[in-house]
Amino acid sequence: VNYTSGSPSTNRASFGPSIGYMKGVEAGPYIMGTYFLTSTYSSYKGTGYEIDLGYKVPTGKVVLGIQMSYKRFMYTESGGSSITPAYEQEYFDPYFVVIIAL
Repeated sequence: VNYTSGSPSTNRASFGPSIGYMKGVEAGPYIMGTYFLTSTYSSYKGTGYEIDLGYKVPTGKVVLGIQMSYKRFMYTESGGSSITPAYEQEYFDPYFVVIIAL
């Protein structure tokens, strides 16, 4: 995940494994979860997670869908020092999705 906000811009960079369920290329719902082992936002460092729920419709080799994502980040360090309480952010984001079926 990379997020840019405001002026001047502030970037978020997050990294972690994902797992989910999507049944082939036929129409239907899907779910995916991601745990961010590390996330940085400006001088903040921490962890987070994301849950994606969507519905897809095939149109040949390309599958189109809509998705709602919930993201939550907990930053426990800023500028190399621990912070208490943690700085937390959460978002609900809608997406249009394009999936290439191989």
